Amino acid sequence: MKPVIAFPSRIGLGTSQFGDALGASMPEREVRAILDAAYGRGVRHFDTAEGYGDGRSEKLVGTILKGRAGVFVASKIGYVETAQRAVEAVDASRGRLQRDVIDLMYLHWPRKGRDLRPVMEGLERARTLGKIRFVGVSNLDVSQMDTVSTAARIDALQICYNLLWRWPEAALIPYCIDRGIAVISYSTLAQGLLTGKFPAHPDFRPGDQRPSTVYYEAPVYPHVHEAVTGMLQAATGSGMKLSQLALLWALRQPGIAGALVGARSVAQVEETAEVEGMLGSADDSRVIADRLRTLTEISSVAMRFIPETGNIFKYYP
Repeated sequence: MKPVIAFPSRIGLGTSQFGDALGASMPEREVRAILDAAYGRGVRHFDTAEGYGDGRSEKLVGTILKGRAGVFVASKIGYVETAQRAVEAVDASRGRLQRDVIDLMYLHWPRKGRDLRPVMEGLERARTLGKIRFVGVSNLDVSQMDTVSTAARIDALQICYNLLWRWPEAALIPYCIDRGIAVISYSTLAQGLLTGKFPAHPDFRPGDQRPSTVYYEAPVYPHVHEAVTGMLQAATGSGMKLSQLALLWALRQPGIAGALVGARSVAQVEETAEVEGMLGSADDSRVIADRLRTLTEISSVAMRFIPETGNIFKYYP
């Protein structure tokens, strides 16, 4: 089945960094520069959440992008117990985003031992009331999606997916392909690992969440670093940076409708936005195709050492 959502750009800007996700809030002037650069270079899909900085990211996205043509805004709400509270959460996000209608609203995370259907009923009600256009879920597994689909039509699934986290290929992505659910990847660059900038013994600032992810477990990281080193070598001579190849790789995979990438500088936005223009022309490049096959091969070896922990954060609310 074909997904019902048509994203205005297949690359989306993730905005968790605007809400203190990695331990240091970005000044508003830097956020504005990044959003201006993304919009100016053709990015039209912007992804945020009520939980990013307790609404800070939504407020900044809403203020800076207000009135700009062709913008597709997605946001997320957390678990609530009733459909009415879900509608109220949607309304709160609409207020922060300064939008009458939010294009796509996700249920952000499942909640262990709780019935997720009331939240989905609320999102479906919000859709009926014209407050949102599409309903999505994030970080749910196949069983959970089967359950909540009785309460709302699922239009999109947002999941972690990249060259160093391919577990969704086993069941989640085929499930979505069969049902016409658009799959959007987050952490498409493995939280920066696929830029190749991290050394064998990385050092992070206090509050940074990345060291707690599965990638940095003692038995795992040496294999991750070895894989990334090989990927950097594969990127040499391609005319593209590893980060661009990794993003292109994700967008070429079956079922992937779009990919989210964060940015902390205008330069990072420019690198990301270049890939959108390559999506058609790169098909004719034998060099690029060869490099992507090599990345897949390296990734397949690395995945033998990356345990299926449910999600890279080892977060089980």
